[in-house]
Amino acid sequence: MRKTSSPSLTVFAAVLSLWACKDSGGSADAGAPASKGTGITYSSSLDRVQLRDAARSVLNHHCGQCHLPRRSKEPAALAIYDLQQLEWAKKLTDKQLDMLSLMVTHFDRATADDRLVIKRFVEEEKKARAKR
Repeated sequence: MRKTSSPSLTVFAAVLSLWACKDSGGSADAGAPASKGTGITYSSSLDRVQLRDAARSVLNHHCGQCHLPRRSKEPAALAIYDLQQLEWAKKLTDKQLDMLSLMVTHFDRATADDRLVIKRFVEEEKKARAKR
C-alpha cells in the first residue's frame, strides 16, 4: 500500500519552503546583500526552452542557496529540484510547479519580470507535459 501525504502536510511543507528562502535572495556570497531581481527581461517570444533557462536564472538568484549543489547544504531541497540539471523541473509535479509560481510572488527581491518568467515557464511546462 502506497502512503500519500495529506493536503495539509503538503501545504505546510510549501509554506516552510517559502519561509526558508523568502528573504535569502540566493546571493552567491553568504554575507553579501542580495540585489533586487535578476535583470532578466521577459519577452512573449520566448519558447519553452528559453523560458526554462530564464526561469533557472531567476531561481538561481532567489533559490540557489538550497537548489544548487555547489552552494546547498540541503539534500532534501536538491532532491526536489537541482538547478544545475538541464531539465531541472522534470521531477516536479504539476502541484510543485504551481508552488513555484506562488512562491516567487512572495520573494521581496523578485521583479515583475522575474515573476512573469516563472509564471510563463510553468504554463509552458504544463502544456508540454500534457502533450506527452
